Amino acid sequence: MKAMLIEKEQINDLVYPSQVTEKSRDLKTELMEKCSKALSLGNLHKVKCSILFRDADGLKKVNTTIWGILEDHIVLKGGVNLNLRYVEDIVF
Repeated sequence: MKAMLIEKEQINDLVYPSQVTEKSRDLKTELMEKCSKALSLGNLHKVKCSILFRDADGLKKVNTTIWGILEDHIVLKGGVNLNLRYVEDIVF
């Protein structure tokens, strides 16, 4: 499946689905591990990652740096927040 590449500044303007399929515990753990790795790579080595996520229109992709991880969302460079429930994958 092809993801539409967007800029991180567009994330706050997207419409997200009200119904989201709940992720398995294993998938949540894997995503959190990838978030932690992306956070370290971004902060220590200035490496960007690709975040694949879903909005109401389909799969999106953003190339950015993760600056923080909270319980239910990630903080991207520029103070943009993305809820983890919409994140499908993180690629380095």
